[in-house]
Amino acid sequence: MLKVLIVDDHQDTAHLITEILRTSTQARITTVLSGELAIKTLKVENYDLVICDFHMPEMNGHEVFLAIKDAGHDCQFLLFTNADLRILPKFNGTGFLGIVKKTDLEALIDHVAKLGNEKGAL
Repeated sequence: MLKVLIVDDHQDTAHLITEILRTSTQARITTVLSGELAIKTLKVENYDLVICDFHMPEMNGHEVFLAIKDAGHDCQFLLFTNADLRILPKFNGTGFLGIVKKTDLEALIDHVAKLGNEKGAL
């Protein structure tokens, strides 16, 4: 089963994403409310996919991505944000799947379902 870590500082958004993915996919979902908690969580459990907001206090989504890669975690990363795409830094590195706008829940579901199917095929 695909293991997904959702990182969003807005509890309502994190809850909504969790419920949508639980009803639309076979993924096992864990939610944390900060980048720091995401890094701590990844130290004790492996995840296949991290879905992360960009604008968060203390660590933004880019900093979370870099910290995950610096720590050597082997997971996919998807930025899920309403941030202006023109101002986002470049996300370079293996595992970066792309950026999905928070208004495009169908694209988010498609990414998770595709990864789940790939994981199931292994």
